[in-house]
Amino acid sequence: MRLWGVRMRWVHVSTCVLVVVAVGCGGGGSSGDAAGSRKLSSAESEYAAEIAAANEDLGSVAEARCVGEGVVRAFGLARAKELKLESKDTPVLSRSDAEKAVGVLDGCTNLAELLLREGKDSLGLSEAEVIRCAKLLDRAKIRELFVKTQLEDTVDAAESQDLQDDLIAALPRCKG
Repeated sequence: MRLWGVRMRWVHVSTCVLVVVAVGCGGGGSSGDAAGSRKLSSAESEYAAEIAAANEDLGSVAEARCVGEGVVRAFGLARAKELKLESKDTPVLSRSDAEKAVGVLDGCTNLAELLLREGKDSLGLSEAEVIRCAKLLDRAKIRELFVKTQLEDTVDAAESQDLQDDLIAALPRCKG
């Protein structure tokens, strides 16, 4: 399940946001365990490794591992397999499942940084500026954007415009 749409559905959304502009645990981007510390069984560990491999481009091996293990803990092995969360394709999830998945992702990586890294070249941002700018964006809006990319719903123009406006306002404060 390739980062719940980062490379598929939400790339379209982030590209729309970027075009207008030129678009872990605890959400801090650390590599801790977002969904608890229960030791995984060998079968769970194997499946978590498959999920991590599908998300290897997340930014770090530790973040991908956090996502894999967190998803297995959050959903359970049977449900994670039922949803095919190891797939490199983006599954369509129910709102409840999407919120759970994005909660794990948000606990393992910084969603705002992840979003900005996708477009840092078009925005002309350095890595330090990505980090600075990410701190200025509304985490709740970004989290909802990630949730919506997992649903059959699309992100509506007003939501996309709201995030674009936030990013446009933050850019001068993150540069330099």
